[in-house]
Amino acid sequence: MQIEIQDLVEIGLYEREDEVIKDGLRHLLLSHPEYKVKVAAEKYRKGKISLGKAAAIAGVSIEEMKELLREFGIPIIGQDRVEEVIEDAEVAREAMR
Repeated sequence: MQIEIQDLVEIGLYEREDEVIKDGLRHLLLSHPEYKVKVAAEKYRKGKISLGKAAAIAGVSIEEMKELLREFGIPIIGQDRVEEVIEDAEVAREAMR
């Protein structure tokens, strides 16, 4: 027999099933930080996020993210949209706090 998500809710460890899933994902990413890098790189490759956002998700600097993208064979796209520049500046500002 295995423990189900609903079991943890029923005994009061969590209020809702989505909390169990979020907590489980957080622990998974703590155990496997490389997953964050892979997810960030893939989202960047697909054009879903900017370089700064990818770096923030991966937990690395923008320069480190550039190097990781090169290692994955993912081309670095220039910042041609004003929104991306603003977003990257905000990410950098948050990282400095």
